[in-house]
Amino acid sequence: MSVNAHPETLAALSEPSDIIDGVGLEGVPQGLLVGRDTEAARLADLLGLDDESASGLVLLSGDAGIGKTRLLAETASRARRAGWTVLIGHCLGEAGRVLPYLPFSEMLGRLETQDPAVIERILTMHPHLAGLFPSRRRPTDLRDQSPLDTVDRADLVEASHAAFEDLAQQGPLLLVVEDVHWADDSSRDLLTLLFTRGFAGRVSIVASYRSDDLHRRHPLRATLAHWSRLGALHRVELAPSATMPSASSSSASNPGA
Repeated sequence: MSVNAHPETLAALSEPSDIIDGVGLEGVPQGLLVGRDTEAARLADLLGLDDESASGLVLLSGDAGIGKTRLLAETASRARRAGWTVLIGHCLGEAGRVLPYLPFSEMLGRLETQDPAVIERILTMHPHLAGLFPSRRRPTDLRDQSPLDTVDRADLVEASHAAFEDLAQQGPLLLVVEDVHWADDSSRDLLTLLFTRGFAGRVSIVASYRSDDLHRRHPLRATLAHWSRLGALHRVELAPSATMPSASSSSASNPGA
């Protein structure tokens, strides 16, 4: 069963997200992308942005300050121009690690702001998805238990996958998750399910992380080792210099190495 979003809703969703003002992609000034033409074209190709039937899954990595956010901002703009609905979520430092599913709550919070009726229909079909909406979570009990601890997490991630699948029935959907090196366990688990299962409709996902932040015991390392074995997931790694040939994709390499 699909969700019938209004056309004006999908158009509005293609505007930059303002859930977290000035953070990540929304803080990037729009303009000419210099020195990353090869990477931008490669990323667009892997995500299927210019193909009327394609979609793709991409993991974008590189050191801090190397240009990942600027490249993602250009990719999001390119997708919007091609008629894609773009939902963006950020992982936010230490704070983000204690907020379950933060990037996905941000994505769906944007949708709720633009068209609450769409969310009502999604929640009617997938009630477990309510755990991703702060305004709809139940108050904590006397033991200060997190609301999400009372939700069957398996049902919640299944509902999330189904909701994105439903949204894609109205047109191609691009999910952008920035700074996965700051993601909490639940966000990494949900990304793993989305990467592993894929979609029947046109849903593309690009997730980014800082490769220089991954110390030996970083929690993302084990997840990256698992993701590296997924044949449908491509890797784009930015080199230190924009003048160097730097985009590469491989489903066999180990990004955690």
